[in-house]
Formats: sequence, C-alpha cells, structure tokens
Amino acid sequence: HTESPVDTSPAVDQSVPLADPDSLWHLQVGAFSDPNGVERISADIRSINLPLRVESVAGHTLQRVLVGPFRSAAEAMAARVRVREVIGIEPTLVPPRSGAGQS
Repeated sequence: HTESPVDTSPAVDQSVPLADPDSLWHLQVGAFSDPNGVERISADIRSINLPLRVESVAGHTLQRVLVGPFRSAAEAMAARVRVREVIGIEPTLVPPRSGAGQS
C-alpha cells in the first residue's frame, strides 16, 4: 500500500462548484491594461495563498484580477480583511452574477 503524495499547492475548497464561478462571491483587487500590473498583484495574492483568477473585460484591453471564489459573503469578507492587512489594498466585494450562492 503506497500513500498518495501530499498536495502542497494552495488550498481550494473542492466543495465549491467551480464550474460556475459566476454563482459565487469574489473580490476584485484590480483591473489592468498593463500585463505587468496583473503579474504584480497576482504574485501578491498568491503569496498569501488565496485563489485567484484573471479575466478579460469584454470590449476593453483590461484584465480584471479576482480573488475567490467564495461560497458566502462572510468568506469573501474574511479574505478581504486579509488582503487589506497583508497587501495594503482594499478589494471590492463582487456578489454572484447569477444570483446563486448569496448569503
């Protein structure tokens, strides 16, 4: 019997239905037209082991950097405090777009 290797990557709650991230809460930490800005803030977020995604803004050259997903506003707000205290920026709370997952 062999043990599975331990996964040391940042934890992502597997119970969150990642197939529809728009049904979950996020934090927007920035929107950048410069790829260097995206990389800088993404590295900061990764350094505190929070999940993130980068999405293109339709019709613009902007890329939005989001932290999450989170199943509830409370989880998102806890991460918001952590981002503010460690990185020094105030993320914007982004509610679910499809109306699901609100609390």
